[in-house]
Amino acid sequence: MRTNGKGLPLAFVITSGEAHDATAYDELMDIDDTRPRALLADRGYDSGAIRNDFLVHGTDSVIPTKVNRRIQRPVDPLLYALRNSIERFFNKLKNARPVTTLYDDTAGSFLAFGQLTSIKIWLKFANRTERQG
Repeated sequence: MRTNGKGLPLAFVITSGEAHDATAYDELMDIDDTRPRALLADRGYDSGAIRNDFLVHGTDSVIPTKVNRRIQRPVDPLLYALRNSIERFFNKLKNARPVTTLYDDTAGSFLAFGQLTSIKIWLKFANRTERQG
């Protein structure tokens, strides 16, 4: 999932249940022409291929290194703390009953429920900012 700076979703990629999250990286990065300035991710995205892609495109990697790596790279704690907003979005997504209970058997239906839930979250955000402005 790609998000904006507020942890709100911009794009989804559905993978099979047993697939590793990092397998969707290339597809997520190819969704549009814009590249993120930074990638906030957990240790599961710490791979040589992903780090090389950061170097090629000038993206900052805010990914803690895996424990088994010889060279441990430091991560900016203030920037990594922003990942909390992404985790909160996933919590909201899981609270959506159809997503949580997996009523639908097809990936397309599952993706549609995820997108509808995301739209609902975006609308709440838009209404909140409209009232403040």
